[in-house]
Amino acid sequence: MPDNKKIQERVSIIIPSVKIDNLLEKCIKEIRFLYKEVKICIILDDKDKNIFENDKNIDIYKSENKNMSAKRNL
Repeated sequence: MPDNKKIQERVSIIIPSVKIDNLLEKCIKEIRFLYKEVKICIILDDKDKNIFENDKNIDIYKSENKNMSAKRNL
């Protein structure tokens, strides 16, 4: 069975979203329940207030393009 810590060091989760809302918060909460240290990148239309600023493994980026495909490519 793979070491969970090693997996978390090698994996990043990228979440394209329009804004920070309840669904995104729930998603982050569930990810953190399963993986405490995995890197999470959130791609938003606009830079909202960062409610995740206490989590050093979450980065928020602003997308110039509102298209979900472009956000995934970013």
